[in-house]
Amino acid sequence: MTKPSPQRAERNDKRRRRRTARRFRHRLLRYTALAGVVVVGLAVILGLFLSPAILPPKTASPSGEQPGTHLEDLGRRHVASGALIPADYYNSIPPTSGDHATTWERCGIFKNPIPNELQVHNLEHGFVLIQYNTQDQAIIDKLEKIVEDLPGNFDYLILAPYPTMQQTIALTSWTVVQYLDIADEDAIRAFASAYRGYGPETGAPACAPPGTMQQSG
Repeated sequence: MTKPSPQRAERNDKRRRRRTARRFRHRLLRYTALAGVVVVGLAVILGLFLSPAILPPKTASPSGEQPGTHLEDLGRRHVASGALIPADYYNSIPPTSGDHATTWERCGIFKNPIPNELQVHNLEHGFVLIQYNTQDQAIIDKLEKIVEDLPGNFDYLILAPYPTMQQTIALTSWTVVQYLDIADEDAIRAFASAYRGYGPETGAPACAPPGTMQQSG
């Protein structure tokens, strides 16, 4: 048998190395593609199991900014229909938590004050209340315009006078209050965005046209 020349042997060796390298690359690509499919599948499976846990709970604000002053939670006890709760029982004016009526008020714009006993029940279900103590019609008109321009058709929102507080404007949600000297649209929008629809008791339907809300207890 004739022994191949050194040059031919070298060429054959190079071809073998190239074939080996091609086979290795092909296997590596197949393994990489398979690993990618496995990773994506695991991500989908983990997402299905973990996504409910990472959603913001309805008892906390969805916003990271947390505007306003956070107060002690006075509880959520219902009192008999028509019962009056002393104003000094609450830890803020207007109130943000505590004993309240079994009924609540519809959402929307009001010309008369909302009783504390009713509005606390609204707050419990995730309402934001914007209340004012002023006779300045320009401020009232601006507040109404701000509220009308907020998204959601008054869902979880009340604008009403509150003549017994010292401040000009108060924004309240469950255990949170923020006072304003002027009708600051940015502050009102930030507060509404942070707390509207979030409260310790869920399941209350949002307002629907024409701005009424069914009582849910």
